[in-house]
Amino acid sequence: MIETIDICDEIVSVTDATYKVSSANTTTDTITLSGDTLFLQTGDRVRFTGSNLPSPIVVGTSYYVIAYQRNVTPRIQIATTLANAMTGTVINITSAGTASTNRRIVKTGEPRYHGGGVIKTSAELGRNLSEIMSGMGGRCIFAGGKYRVLTGVFYAPQYYFSEKDIVSGISVTTKKSKQNRFNRVKGIFTSPVNNGNPSDYPIVKNALYESEDGEVIERDLTLPFTQRASTAQRIAKMELERQRQEIVFSASFNLKAFKIMAGDNIYFTFAKYGWVNKVFEVIEWSLGIEDNDGIPLPVVNMVLQENASSVYDWNNGEETTFDPAPNTILPNPFTVEPVTGLSLNSFLVDTQSGDKTYKVLVSWIPHNNQFVRHGGFYELEYKQTTEEYYKSSGKVDGDINQMDIPQLQPDVTYDIRIRAFNNLRVASPYTYIYNFLVGTSATSDNEDWEYRTETRHNNDWETDTLTSENWE
Repeated sequence: MIETIDICDEIVSVTDATYKVSSANTTTDTITLSGDTLFLQTGDRVRFTGSNLPSPIVVGTSYYVIAYQRNVTPRIQIATTLANAMTGTVINITSAGTASTNRRIVKTGEPRYHGGGVIKTSAELGRNLSEIMSGMGGRCIFAGGKYRVLTGVFYAPQYYFSEKDIVSGISVTTKKSKQNRFNRVKGIFTSPVNNGNPSDYPIVKNALYESEDGEVIERDLTLPFTQRASTAQRIAKMELERQRQEIVFSASFNLKAFKIMAGDNIYFTFAKYGWVNKVFEVIEWSLGIEDNDGIPLPVVNMVLQENASSVYDWNNGEETTFDPAPNTILPNPFTVEPVTGLSLNSFLVDTQSGDKTYKVLVSWIPHNNQFVRHGGFYELEYKQTTEEYYKSSGKVDGDINQMDIPQLQPDVTYDIRIRAFNNLRVASPYTYIYNFLVGTSATSDNEDWEYRTETRHNNDWETDTLTSENWE
């Protein structure tokens, strides 16, 4: 609980807001600001600028506001620390200073989650608890016979898991239904600045998500225990980002997961899905029993949702321009890179009739595209340099990186090409070796042959030539 209090008391930066200092009173230790409404709240971090300031205030030093009078004549007191501001321990104003047009007070920060509201005893207990938690963007989780309070910050994972820790099948959902998606958040909050009347906080929207959805989808988020508009925006932004992390999976884990609790973040690696230490939050946790050849095996059943630290970031209202938690590190299934590291070796083969013929072993570097290596294949073709059309030498699975071309004539030059296909049958550009002389070998360091790959621009194939001088 102390950790939660400390998180709520953390000061977060906000867009600077400036107010003019009119006067100071050494009897009440108050500072009067221009205007007829006080927009600062208790706990706000401020600094002073200008000259002839009240003593003992120092330019550039951070102070903390204590709201004293909100309407007609806005007045504040100040404290040296947030703790002092919350307990009403004020700085003693010893001199009012001299009236000056350049005396200003600038708000530079505020507590991460400070607020308040009204609890109705007639309301359901769960609803009251939910409204209180909304004021800190948090949740209250009952686990192990205790309530666990989590506030709206990123909790760094402490444990690593992989598919080796799973003792069951895995069920994965990668997309939410339109009914559960939104790309804008709006709502109301209640603030003393508005005399306790509910008011709209600024809409939090995201152009990237609107583009992905093809339309504006709004969600209403009422924050009855939030008293600052900027805090409401931070909470709304977190709510927006949380629901856009759409990958959810469930599985049964071995007892290594016994030390995990609902609400924890973990690192999870699953090569098949391209997850390497991808962060997931445990949203459901329970003990269970699996049958293991007639022997009951205790397991931990968990449901997890992808998460990322940047979900909780706030840069004074800056919109998210990329996915905070990339779904996978697997490559784009509609783009396959050319085969690399192509090399050729000729081997003499004696025939029964005594003729000489050669076979050529073609090898290459295993493709780094998982969709090629699992379910894809390579296609190898060849022709004599003087011929017009290529002949097929066959295909091999994507987890193989060599193949033979049988019965090539000695002392004849050949052109050889290869391309990769992924499991969707999307092809890479060809990789070529031209003018290969049968009876020799060719590698990327050979000066006597030419190596080419094709690149594609706007659906038109172009050829890039690589020789021993420019090969990398």
